[in-house]
Amino acid sequence: MFLATCRTVDNNRIHLIDLDRGLETRALAGHEQPIRSLAFSPDGKTLASGAAEEVVILWDVASGRELRRLVGGDRFHGTVAFAPDGTSVAASGGEGRVTVWEVATGRQRRRIESTWNWYGRMAFSPDGKTIASSSDAVLHLWDVETGRDRIEMAEAHELSVTRLLCAEGGRTLITGSDDRTARVWDLTSGRQRAVLRHKGWVRALALSPDGKTLATGAHPPDSGVHLWDLATGRELRSWPGRGRSEAAVAVAFTSDGKELLSLWRDGSVRRFEVASGQEAPAIQPKVSYGKEQAAGDNVTAGLFSPGGAVLAASEQFGQGIHVVDMATGRERFKAPGRAIALSADGTTLAVAQLVYGKLELADGRTRSVMDLGEGPIRLFDVATGEERLKISRPSSNFFSLAFTPDGKTLAAAQGGKTNVIRVFNTTDGRELAALRGHDAFTSGLCFTPDGRGLASGLQDTSVLIWDVPSTP
Repeated sequence: MFLATCRTVDNNRIHLIDLDRGLETRALAGHEQPIRSLAFSPDGKTLASGAAEEVVILWDVASGRELRRLVGGDRFHGTVAFAPDGTSVAASGGEGRVTVWEVATGRQRRRIESTWNWYGRMAFSPDGKTIASSSDAVLHLWDVETGRDRIEMAEAHELSVTRLLCAEGGRTLITGSDDRTARVWDLTSGRQRAVLRHKGWVRALALSPDGKTLATGAHPPDSGVHLWDLATGRELRSWPGRGRSEAAVAVAFTSDGKELLSLWRDGSVRRFEVASGQEAPAIQPKVSYGKEQAAGDNVTAGLFSPGGAVLAASEQFGQGIHVVDMATGRERFKAPGRAIALSADGTTLAVAQLVYGKLELADGRTRSVMDLGEGPIRLFDVATGEERLKISRPSSNFFSLAFTPDGKTLAAAQGGKTNVIRVFNTTDGRELAALRGHDAFTSGLCFTPDGRGLASGLQDTSVLIWDVPSTP
């Protein structure tokens, strides 16, 4: 296994390091200007390098020999990426172009022009048919064959995207962000339909059973729950936070759509009548939290099952997930973990546990490193608390989870240096796909209603849309 790096002191040279032996095997020289991007082919045999010049160079990793120079791109290449099958390589540049070449011949396959004058990051879709590229807070999805812009999500958000919700049969995407807005997107065109402004971070989203009303929950200084008309973006009503329960972390409508449930950081559940706006008696789940805080910060995240029959609340400091029967307020069971997802039918709970590994330092000391830990994903039967399946991957900690609507597939986003979304079969734990191309931490996942599309929200303010394989 090799690592390719370039340094600031001689940044027009590439250093190849054999990770098994920890030794540099060779230095590759060929660029005249500073190198800005590196990418290995899927089989690891070829390295592509892009620099502050017009040429992209392909290298043979085993010998260090220059294979060919790809010309005709921009004067500055910020990102290079191989297609999943390794037959094509693409580069994004400072003049607003994405150029695609054939690896075997060096022939230019496609040149994608844009009115934007800068492209930052770029990635191929798993099937190689789409390229996602970003320009500051603008997201583009390009058809590789035609060069047409499938979707442009301009200025998706100004800060991290934290919540995603697919609606209207997958035609609409709703995103929540730390920039104090929730935004409504047309996924057919990628256009922004509405901006729903709050005074605090938006950390909770829910759609009414008829799909016409959106509920949002916000953190201080907003500290409220809001109802919005999804078609017009008009705010219908809101309920403020109070006292210790000053941040809404989860919201859900009851099955008949007449009542809205909201989970607050002190662990309480407040209930609101949608039509009248009246508040019903609150529910205080009978849960013993490990470290109750003076400010009531017991719960950092939560999910209600469809209709609000079951609540899964994530405790502060990753101390566990509490599963509560809302009819009785009693805890059914507690599972170790931090990230959570509920299947659409409310019968299965997925929990990801954060585990740190130990890195041996040169002076004999050790350091806890998240990337070296192996945090498993566990699937539980919500009714009984029985563990149905355990999924583990070496050096994998997962921070965001999402089920397909049929519950047969689970998407899990890794953090740390990896930033890969892995897709699993929930029957046997088999990995179906690994979605690569993120340069930032994935903070939210959402499947389209047909289960074929996956939206991922990133801390760098962008949103990526993926095609995913289905479970037979």
